[in-house]
Amino acid sequence: MDKGFLLQNFHISNLKKDDRYLVSCGHDGMTYVWRIADGARVYEFNSRGPSMSNVAILDDNRTVLGVGSDKTIKKMIDNYVESIDTHNIFSQVALTHSNKLLFCGAAEENNGSGYIRCYKLPVLSTFVSEHQVNTFYMCIYLVVRLMMIKE
Repeated sequence: MDKGFLLQNFHISNLKKDDRYLVSCGHDGMTYVWRIADGARVYEFNSRGPSMSNVAILDDNRTVLGVGSDKTIKKMIDNYVESIDTHNIFSQVALTHSNKLLFCGAAEENNGSGYIRCYKLPVLSTFVSEHQVNTFYMCIYLVVRLMMIKE
């Protein structure tokens, strides 16, 4: 696999809690999983077109969940990409430490507000809750909410 990459139109999204892997995504629809120790690209996924804005990797270091411009959550495992329609463009994702819940955040463009949806894993077909938030506080809310979750 390729070592190294050009950080152009890419977003480093998630560092694994064991500090061995990180995942990145880009406007070209590509998502990469990198091994930090040697800089090797371990997996790559092509979402076939839509821009990816944020991704998270599960503890198995194989399954990646991402959101982008096509109103879906992408579930990427090995060379397989599954799209789950959400009817919303999300810009942020965050996983709980247990990998049982996925939080997706979206911002309303004109009024400075947004919402966060919570999806139960591994199904992802329906969300279990939705919270209206001010976009300025969306990141802080996600962090606090993830810290308080008792699953």
